[in-house]
Amino acid sequence: MVLLEDEFKQTDLLMEEYLNEEDQDLDYSYNDHNQLAAPTKSVIRNASKAAATGAQPFLPLTAATLKHSAQDKPTALSYKQGTSMSNKIKSSTAFKNELAKFKKKLPAKGTYYSYNGSMALSSPKDLYLALNKVSYLMAAEKVNGKWKIYTHVMDTYNFEYWNMKDLPCWNRVTEVIYQ
Repeated sequence: MVLLEDEFKQTDLLMEEYLNEEDQDLDYSYNDHNQLAAPTKSVIRNASKAAATGAQPFLPLTAATLKHSAQDKPTALSYKQGTSMSNKIKSSTAFKNELAKFKKKLPAKGTYYSYNGSMALSSPKDLYLALNKVSYLMAAEKVNGKWKIYTHVMDTYNFEYWNMKDLPCWNRVTEVIYQ
């Protein structure tokens, strides 16, 4: 999705406003080694929230999961069939490949079959940044002679820096924090 210049400016203003509100929490003192003190948990959370705010217009799933994970005690999230998250997973190449492999393993005889595995959701970028490496359970039951397949995809909150550096606004957020 290509954003217009005005939308970029609005996103930048939202991030700047958020960071300015939280600037009072930053610790700019120096430690014994004449280095800036390490950022506190609240600073990292605020940076994550600012990055989520900036990403919202063009990476909505990433923004939602990043903002949710920045809470003190985030609850488990669940996305039902038909939601944007569910549909993006279902239409991803990685999921389609795993489903095809699962279907090939279905036995000719029997009424139930299940398989656990993991996959990397590397595309689209929104899914990569929001989830990336996930585990899954695929199960099937034979109903009236046909296999009915159920899937459950699970992820753990692990917004590592090496994934977040691909978030377009992350460098700006970290730049402001470490000024």
